[in-house]
Amino acid sequence: LPIFNDEAIYIHWASIIREDPSNLFISAIDGKTWLFMWLNSLTLGISGDILLSGRIISVVSGALTVAGIYLIGRKLYSSRVGWIASLIYLLLPFSLMHDRLALVDSLLTAFVIGLMVVMMHYDDWEKVYVRGVVLGMILGLGFLTKTPFMLFFIFPPIAMLIFSDYKKMILWKGLVLAYGISFVIVAPYLVYTPPQKMPGVDKLFHS
Repeated sequence: LPIFNDEAIYIHWASIIREDPSNLFISAIDGKTWLFMWLNSLTLGISGDILLSGRIISVVSGALTVAGIYLIGRKLYSSRVGWIASLIYLLLPFSLMHDRLALVDSLLTAFVIGLMVVMMHYDDWEKVYVRGVVLGMILGLGFLTKTPFMLFFIFPPIAMLIFSDYKKMILWKGLVLAYGISFVIVAPYLVYTPPQKMPGVDKLFHS
């Protein structure tokens, strides 16, 4: 696929970060979170094709999404349903395009699906603190991928009521820990003020 405008911007930011780590937060000038750019700065050395360096992140994210959809289908219905659901995702126009572009959307989708997988199996884990750490990292890193992920912050307590024995207080302690960790991860983005900022940019609602 030919390079897309946003791909060029993200890869450019990643190149700046790779050349000078003091620019880790450069994407904040446009109200964008920085996780994708950080990952891209690490993958730039994989190939001489810098476009491929960014797109490989989306390819890996797409693969994780497919695996997560399979696990969700198997958990809710059966292994066969999981395979069918995964195949449907692979054929969707969204995944056909975005999972081959150096954009944040595929990585965001992977975190959303990962959040669902973790919460659907939340009651199966033995160590509550491990649950909390994993869930908190998914919440925090999902937000640092793209701010609309904050809409899914309400999902864990809802999923707790549906898929877990919500009367176990220890599970809620894990949830509190998760939100605490996510806040620690998200806080730097919320408090950071870039030296320059594009007109009309908002930290939370700029897509």
